[in-house]
Amino acid sequence: MTEQLDTLDREILAVLREDGRASHASLASALRVTRATIKARLERMEQRGVILGYRVQLSSDTLTPNVRALTHIKIVGHRTDRVLQRLKGIHWIKSIHTTNGKWDLIAELAADSNRELDTALMAIRRAEDIAESETSILLSEVV
Repeated sequence: MTEQLDTLDREILAVLREDGRASHASLASALRVTRATIKARLERMEQRGVILGYRVQLSSDTLTPNVRALTHIKIVGHRTDRVLQRLKGIHWIKSIHTTNGKWDLIAELAADSNRELDTALMAIRRAEDIAESETSILLSEVV
């Protein structure tokens, strides 16, 4: 799809990446074209599926819970499906990823306090067929 974009399309997208709320008028002024050209280009890119939508990008700490962590999980034998079913019931787990290496799964947890995180970790440790786990609390987001 990117081969169908010309220089102006790429320039429009670059401006929108910086300011997704840029008006047609400000885009036209910045790129030295007419508003009608901007409008037509945006409509065409939306119709072709280049632009899928516009969204709000929040700072990382706006709506995040107070405590986030990654828990690495080692499973006993070949019981991944059973473990996944149990883990899906723990509401502090926001996502689960399969992985390679020493660990079989990595779960992302979100809690409002250390006490709540401790409760979540106890629930994970109590799940059958988990041989070992190791948790890292996420302190600050760098990038």
